[in-house]
Amino acid sequence: MTTATKAGEARILSLDSAIISGAILAKLNEIATIRIAIEPMRVDARLKILYILGISVPVLLFDFPYLTIALLAFQAIVWIFAGIQAKKIRAFRKGAGFIFLILFFYSFFHEEGEKTDLFTIAGWNCRFFNEGFLLGLLMVGKIITMLSATLVVRFTTPSEEFISALRKLGMPRSMSVILDSILMEIGNSRGSGQKKSRQKSEEKSSEGRKGAVSKGKDLPLPDGNPIRETGKPMSIKSILRGDLSPVAGMINSRLSDARAKFGNDDLAVISAFSIVVSLLRLINFAPGLPLAPGHKNLLIVPFLILTARMTNSPWGAATVGFLSGTVQFLSGYGKYGPFNILQFMIPGIVIDFLVRITGKINSVFLYALIGLIAGAARVSAEIALALIVRVPDEFFLVYSPMILSQCLFGAASAPVTRFLIRHVTIGKEKETG
Repeated sequence: MTTATKAGEARILSLDSAIISGAILAKLNEIATIRIAIEPMRVDARLKILYILGISVPVLLFDFPYLTIALLAFQAIVWIFAGIQAKKIRAFRKGAGFIFLILFFYSFFHEEGEKTDLFTIAGWNCRFFNEGFLLGLLMVGKIITMLSATLVVRFTTPSEEFISALRKLGMPRSMSVILDSILMEIGNSRGSGQKKSRQKSEEKSSEGRKGAVSKGKDLPLPDGNPIRETGKPMSIKSILRGDLSPVAGMINSRLSDARAKFGNDDLAVISAFSIVVSLLRLINFAPGLPLAPGHKNLLIVPFLILTARMTNSPWGAATVGFLSGTVQFLSGYGKYGPFNILQFMIPGIVIDFLVRITGKINSVFLYALIGLIAGAARVSAEIALALIVRVPDEFFLVYSPMILSQCLFGAASAPVTRFLIRHVTIGKEKETG
């Protein structure tokens, strides 16, 4: 082959590469143009809320594999064209454990169809069910599709727009004011927490690791200072010692501020306890130490009981649960999309009902019973999802320790409830009972 021939072939290859590269760039420009054309089209936040329901309801109710695949693929397209960063996918990790359990129990306990014997231990055969695995994938696809729709809305909708949409869909304006206040508190608390974290890291370099765990954590305020009563900070260590006066002082402080802001005492009570319950999510009770699920019921349940007792509204605690659950959704702490709101709201509904039928009997045994039932209601999101995807019964056997832990902490909150009822300032028209 002559040098001229080789040179000619090289020019042809170079020309082909240029053509291919130009075609690729043209396609990318076309995609970018489509995306640019789509981005300015602002979607009403009310439609986004309805979009979550429009995706979640059919995908959870109907067992059509092609429907699930189609909706999941549609979510991927929406995710791309909405311009959501790829790193946001890690938000799915919060529900990864629950999703893994569903796939695991379907694969090994859905005793239908073909099976594969893996190994035998003491006469027990460990079998993998192929049909169960495929059905498990379908159920996991349902949950991922629901979570995808939820995350798309959360990542593309500012909190202000979301709250405004809820108001336009019928939520009272007073509730939107409370939501705005809570989100502002959380934003300020995160900022002060990051500032404290930087200060601690600087102190560690000079003074070493000095009792960071033993001191507990203070409930953050917008200015970064702990709430104090008679000079005492509200720390987890003081609560575990049985010193609940800082908790009562914190609530009284919140109630005083809320009553100065709202003319209606019910709104003041709901606002104060919604902020406190929402901020509890930011507190690490025992940094570095593993705690059983439901340990925050020691405070959440008493706060909801106090709300039910202190408000004239028949659904005071349920409203606090709804507001707190909505804040968890908007703040990105939840694992189960819209079901996270149920995780807070259902215990409130249960407590409202039980307080209404029992009156204002100041009995520690009654508070323990209410706490026990409310603790069970705290796992409503997981149980509801598990029932919807019809997970094998063995799932609930393995999950029962978590349910038991939630119930026990709820029952153990009874002394806290009784103490707070005696030490929290009730509105003028209320009675301590």
